[in-house]
Amino acid sequence: MTADSGTYKRAYTNTLDPWKKLKAAAEKNNTPEVFALAQILKISAWHKALECFGPMPYSHAADATMNIPFDSEKDIYTAIFKDLTEAIEILTEKAENGVEVMSEYDVVYAGNSTKWVKICKILCYSVLLCVSATPMKPYRNNMFHRH
Repeated sequence: MTADSGTYKRAYTNTLDPWKKLKAAAEKNNTPEVFALAQILKISAWHKALECFGPMPYSHAADATMNIPFDSEKDIYTAIFKDLTEAIEILTEKAENGVEVMSEYDVVYAGNSTKWVKICKILCYSVLLCVSATPMKPYRNNMFHRH
């Protein structure tokens, strides 16, 4: 295994299956806050793969097919900001109501929704550093002023 394939496997492939399982469980149990955490973890890993390798499957990554199309970097970054915005909105509501999310499984923040919102915003800033301001301008202007 080359260093590049190892990086891709750790950043993308190893994250895909757990993300798909959490996505399915969140949909089955109507727990969007669980999916929000899954999105944050997925994006933190996939962002690294995107930086290293460029276009990759994103919008159809959960599809049950062998022919998953690659998305352009611009489309992926747009989707990342949409996904992170949704995660912030869901987790902010939980944080404002003092609700813990998956505390029994969360070894990082013990389910503290406020801390998950903060890390999600930090992830947004990190991703913003990697993109040009022009296509992401609507997100840059609105991302952090609403929450």
